[in-house]
Amino acid sequence: MDSVALLDFTSLPSGSEYIGWVSPARAWAKHKAENDPPGMQTFVTSKESWWRVAFPGHYHAGTSHSTQAAARAAAWRWYEARAELYSILRKLNPPREFWPVLLTWLDEQVAEVNQFLTDNADVIMFGGADGLTFPEVLR
Repeated sequence: MDSVALLDFTSLPSGSEYIGWVSPARAWAKHKAENDPPGMQTFVTSKESWWRVAFPGHYHAGTSHSTQAAARAAAWRWYEARAELYSILRKLNPPREFWPVLLTWLDEQVAEVNQFLTDNADVIMFGGADGLTFPEVLR
């Protein structure tokens, strides 16, 4: 599977235009306004703009918006929510890799996994996850 970058928002975005920037937050704001998230695309037509997840072997249609800026902002929210969830999942040493496929998970699947992690935090923290019934998307 082709690689989809998992970005580190605590460091400056890559690229020479950010050399000398002091604040990663301001640099990321500029980067997000001008670029689509990795593995995602925004499109513009005369009537609407929309985003989608698209990388080899995987596709997820996003939502439509009135402008490309709005579609891009929605795409970044989608990406960031899934990147945050992935950062938690990888600490659990899952039996398989979830990135970048996690980008195709619906909001309901993300919510289900977040709820599962919350409900079972104590058990998972102490390594007793063997007896748990995992959400379908994690199997």
